[in-house]
Amino acid sequence: MANKAVISARVSEELARKLDALCESTGRSKAFHAEQAISAYVASQEWQIEAIQHAIDYADAGGERVDHAAVSDWLATWGTDKETPTLP
Repeated sequence: MANKAVISARVSEELARKLDALCESTGRSKAFHAEQAISAYVASQEWQIEAIQHAIDYADAGGERVDHAAVSDWLATWGTDKETPTLP
């Protein structure tokens, strides 16, 4: 078993009741469910931060940029008979 760190978190009473019910119905501990939830959240945040940093690095390196007005015009075509599949 990997080393584990102890954390403490305050949650609403409603969420605590729901977690208790989940633990009972699954036969899993609060620690198990908390680790699963935190792991999924951290992974999604890491992905977003990495994607944002990649875009910043790309722009800083002189990568192609698209004008805001062009994006707005393109999005305005979505769901219409004149929908444009990609930016011009």
